[in-house]
Amino acid sequence: MKQVIELTKRNCKLYLRNRSAVFSSMLTMIIVIAVMLVFLGDMNVSGITEAFFGENVTDEITKNAEAYVFWWTVAGVLSVNSLMVVLTVLSPMIADTENGIIQSFYTSPVARWKISAGYVSAAWICSSAFAVVTMLGAVIIASITGFDITFKDIAVSVLYASANAFMYAGMLYLVAVFIKNTNAYSGFGTTIGTLCGFLGGIYLPAGSLPEGVLSVLKCLPVLHGTALIRQSLTNEAQNTLLSGKSEEYFEALENEMGVKIAFGDLVLNSQTELAILLICGIIFLVVGAVVLKRKTDR
Repeated sequence: MKQVIELTKRNCKLYLRNRSAVFSSMLTMIIVIAVMLVFLGDMNVSGITEAFFGENVTDEITKNAEAYVFWWTVAGVLSVNSLMVVLTVLSPMIADTENGIIQSFYTSPVARWKISAGYVSAAWICSSAFAVVTMLGAVIIASITGFDITFKDIAVSVLYASANAFMYAGMLYLVAVFIKNTNAYSGFGTTIGTLCGFLGGIYLPAGSLPEGVLSVLKCLPVLHGTALIRQSLTNEAQNTLLSGKSEEYFEALENEMGVKIAFGDLVLNSQTELAILLICGIIFLVVGAVVLKRKTDR
């Protein structure tokens, strides 16, 4: 275990010392916030108020809708960061492969699974830490603007973001096993970073997507990860916004905004979606380890 810890430290330091990589992670967060709040924020707020309150929209209702959209947006940012930080932290694995460093690791007395665990653990830890930083920033903004949230929902959302990071660490580790040079990995990162916003229903509410597209996305863990974070972050804002409304209003808003995922009449709860993330992460890790072992044994 000591060897895994040392390898994890080494990979974490490589990420933190790479200022451009850390800045890139921050820039991604800023861009997502700008796109969702500046360009899509008003559209989402007006869509919610018109659909659920009609012409009886007061300043208080608008303020509550803005709070809901804000936390809905923060959940999307946490989901994107979970992916992008993991993607960046795993890049040394590709560089080590390209430069032949990983072959030196394999000839050392360190077990190969420990080497892989060092890469994956570093990606998961850095991504989870970044989620905490992002959440702190969101709480500061919320305190200034008056968007309330409970400490419990904050803590739970960070834990869910960490579960997202674990799933992405497993998924991208599997991808990294097949990539041999940093240029290819960089191109893959650009593509997956763009797709993530749509696959996870991050930029647009799930209810606005075509039914066929949404049916496909429901089969991917990305959408469930985003929905899981949104359930905790929008909980307080949703209760305030729809105070006095019937349960049907709550269900309609959750379905429209992609906070709850349903297969027919079956609505998945947070425990089920959390299990989906963890199981998918484990499957990705196991498959990646098997593929890597076969490749290195040849």
